[in-house]
Amino acid sequence: DAAVDRASHLAMGVRSTLNIPITIGTNLRFVMNMDALRQEIHWPASYVPRLQLLGEIFGNAIDRKRKGDALRQSEARLALATASAGAGPWDLDMSTGRIWATPAAKALYGFDRDQEVTFDMFLGVVHPADVERVRDLVMRALASVADVVDEYRVILPDGRIRWIAAAGRVQQEGSATPHRVMGISLDVTGRKTTEEALVTAHAEVQRLRPETTPADLEAARSGTISDVWRFFLRAKP
Repeated sequence: DAAVDRASHLAMGVRSTLNIPITIGTNLRFVMNMDALRQEIHWPASYVPRLQLLGEIFGNAIDRKRKGDALRQSEARLALATASAGAGPWDLDMSTGRIWATPAAKALYGFDRDQEVTFDMFLGVVHPADVERVRDLVMRALASVADVVDEYRVILPDGRIRWIAAAGRVQQEGSATPHRVMGISLDVTGRKTTEEALVTAHAEVQRLRPETTPADLEAARSGTISDVWRFFLRAKP
């Protein structure tokens, strides 16, 4: 390799060269190269540490840019995957009360995409009948470093009710008291509406046909709403 480098330098007319290895952390990541073409130069030894420091500044800037680009690509892939599933990732930091959330997650709760969201704001849109349970669930999860899994209602700005299924995991950071929960939320309004309609239909079948057997009800439960009503209408005296 040295012979090849020497031939290249002679071909380019290089008279003197200085190569300084640049490390990022403990890894050799870059080499700073300086060539003199007009005449031989003997770089003072005091220059080398200064140039090495300059090289490390450049190297760290490049490394941060690469990591930032990779992070943005990762976030874009995550946003695409979760958006296609109708889900929204979030990160709750109870030490500040702030919630980081993707635009999709904010939309699930009726917040604007650029709106700063806090835990109190989140509780403010949770249905009054669910809010205490949700608050207690989060507090217990942080205290016991347990997962958070729940389904609850939120009230959107236009007054509509939306059912949310949320799952989160407490993040343990060293010996510090846990204060972060990372998770994802999903709109399950359609499923909950179907379940409620099925319960209503089952209750109506039992009311009008008290002789209905458990096997009949189980068969009805396994079908769709239209199957339940067909079962009721077909069996009605």
